[in-house]
Amino acid sequence: MLPLVEFCQFNLLKGSQIVLEHLEERSDIDILVSDCLSQCSLCAKSLYCSFEGKIISSDDAVGLELLINDEIIEWYKDL
Repeated sequence: MLPLVEFCQFNLLKGSQIVLEHLEERSDIDILVSDCLSQCSLCAKSLYCSFEGKIISSDDAVGLELLINDEIIEWYKDL
């Protein structure tokens, strides 16, 4: 089983698309794009995703990608 990173379709349009594109190159995670993750107030002000059900957010794409990478590393350490 691979860890799941889930993105909101609307948030991709706000700037997290580049993070998704980088993550799609990885084979150690599953990615899902949903219409909405029901985090509308967060979505309005920052870039975010869900990692294994945990909401991760950042003001920019670089920060979001770094946070996701940290979560992936921790997830595999805990296996």
